[in-house]
Amino acid sequence: MRPRSGFVAAVALLATFVTSCGHPSSAGVAKSGSSIVPWVNRPAPAFHWPAPPRRPPHDARACRARDLLASPGRTGVGLGNVNFRVELKVRAKTPCLLDGYPELVGITADGDTVRLHPNHGSYFGDPGPAANTGHGDLAAVNISSTDVCGHVDTPAVVGYRIGLPHDGGWVSVRSKGFRLMCHALSVSRFGVPADDLARDDDFVSPLSERIDAPDTMRSGTTLDFTVTIRNRSNRAYSLRPCPGYEAYLYASNQRADAQYQLNCDTVTSIPARGSVRYAMRLALPASMRPGRVLKFGWVLQVPGEPSTATGGQQVTA
Repeated sequence: MRPRSGFVAAVALLATFVTSCGHPSSAGVAKSGSSIVPWVNRPAPAFHWPAPPRRPPHDARACRARDLLASPGRTGVGLGNVNFRVELKVRAKTPCLLDGYPELVGITADGDTVRLHPNHGSYFGDPGPAANTGHGDLAAVNISSTDVCGHVDTPAVVGYRIGLPHDGGWVSVRSKGFRLMCHALSVSRFGVPADDLARDDDFVSPLSERIDAPDTMRSGTTLDFTVTIRNRSNRAYSLRPCPGYEAYLYASNQRADAQYQLNCDTVTSIPARGSVRYAMRLALPASMRPGRVLKFGWVLQVPGEPSTATGGQQVTA
């Protein structure tokens, strides 16, 4: 899935819940066996979203075959189309760039080669934009076909040789059972999947958030809740400089909002494919009336697309 061209400078979660006379303590929010980073009363200054980059840096030298380790990625289907993603892990010590379309050769079980002539442009799009990749980073390419006709027009292949642009040589990969059918074959450009772009070059934030809030609360008190921040990328997400966040709650007659800094005193990054849970607090106005639809939101002030969840419940007395 390619990143969207638009840029949404927020990562936000929306949740809703019911107001009533009860007010649970913050201890009731914590889950058994979970460690929670405590809330800090550290107001943040007004935040101004940075302008998004037009595209990631792409000025490194061209990648060569010796710089890459190819492996089969996930397969996919959609409306009669089938896709096989090839992942290319960079093992060079200096950054390099994969940009453009590959050449393609099939390898049969007997070791014979079949020269293939794919169309440029996959139904599944490019894996991401072309970008400089360093040691341990991933680039990818999509090899696509169709299964509408139901028969195979090319010899069964057990692997592929992928020709790199700019005479960079060839890399080989197992086919993972992917079959070229109906005399239809296409390839995407090389690209870096969104989750693996360096943070400074993000078009899409690798972070997602989940709010855990009590089902009941009372106006004129402090709402205690937690936010779990998950990092979907293959690298740690630095919290230096420490980002701020906004928490807000509103009904038709009242709104409560506040901007604070995240507690980065002990946790300075979100681990790769990991998550961190944070305690949160928000003061609620005493004049909030029951019987109104209530919304609650939490916005982490870093660049990227938002992950959202919405809903609505009536405020009850």
